[in-house]
Amino acid sequence: MNRITRLPSPVLFALITMLSACNDGLHSFGDSELSGSRWRLNGWSVSSLDASEFAITASFQEREISGTSAVNQYGGIYLAERGDFSTRNIVTTEIAGPEQAMRAEHMYMQLLRNARKYRRSADRLALMDANGNDLLYFALVK
Repeated sequence: MNRITRLPSPVLFALITMLSACNDGLHSFGDSELSGSRWRLNGWSVSSLDASEFAITASFQEREISGTSAVNQYGGIYLAERGDFSTRNIVTTEIAGPEQAMRAEHMYMQLLRNARKYRRSADRLALMDANGNDLLYFALVK
């Protein structure tokens, strides 16, 4: 099961560096078409909160995903190949923020954890669940 662990900022970035250095079979996936791209969340399939009102981002570099989740920073490992998508070992900083932002952050992290597929066009990215239902909608940051 995918768990989200909250860590202080310096520990988060040290852990991301260590995780990316580990050779646990992820090398077989190679780089994906997401590598080197940065995205800003502009919608999601659930919640009455407007996702575009919060600073929620996702950056993909080789096998690492990182970004801002409304209040905190997060990072971990992602796999993306032929439309399949998953995350592992997601860690976050642990800073409190306004209630609405914390709710948005919780929703984002939950949906990100449940993402199993992706669809990308030139400037749009959708993450979907295992059944192909849209969860998160992103716009490319240029």
